Amino acid sequence: MARIIAPSIVMSIRIGHLTLLCPSKKCYNGVAFSCSQPKSYGVEMTTRLNRITQQRREKLERLREQGIEPYPHRYQRSHTTQEAVYLLEQNEAGQTEEKQVSVAGRIMAIRRMGKGAFADIRDGSGKIQLLFQDMDKFPSEQSQLFKELDIGDFIGVEGQVLRTRTGEPTVGVKLFTA
Repeated sequence: MARIIAPSIVMSIRIGHLTLLCPSKKCYNGVAFSCSQPKSYGVEMTTRLNRITQQRREKLERLREQGIEPYPHRYQRSHTTQEAVYLLEQNEAGQTEEKQVSVAGRIMAIRRMGKGAFADIRDGSGKIQLLFQDMDKFPSEQSQLFKELDIGDFIGVEGQVLRTRTGEPTVGVKLFTA
């Protein structure tokens, strides 16, 4: 803890909080004495975390009401994300014709744009981008589920591997589950 004594203000600085003390308090050998409580900035963070936790719980309830198990026991994938990228490279080299993959991972980013969206997922082997095109083609249950998706959720998708115009390895999503 450091104490700064200035003619107009006396401050007590600690890690995690900043306390402003009245300059009229008595000082003894350069140390200010006050019975004021330090102002904590952690309260705002705590209420924000409580709000996020409450939103997550409400989301779980909405998923359960729709008959979706939010914590499924398993998802059968055909490839890891790195295997899917390797398969795309093999396709581009003309060494294989297989394009369908089933991958799963944690959502790291979502970029929604009108009727479509991009999402980045990561599993133990790496990262791959997902492309959700024309959400109107999906059944209404899946469209609603897509609206509920958030960063940190786990998702399993089936679709074709492709490369976007920017050169990013991508899975064009045909089916998905969270």
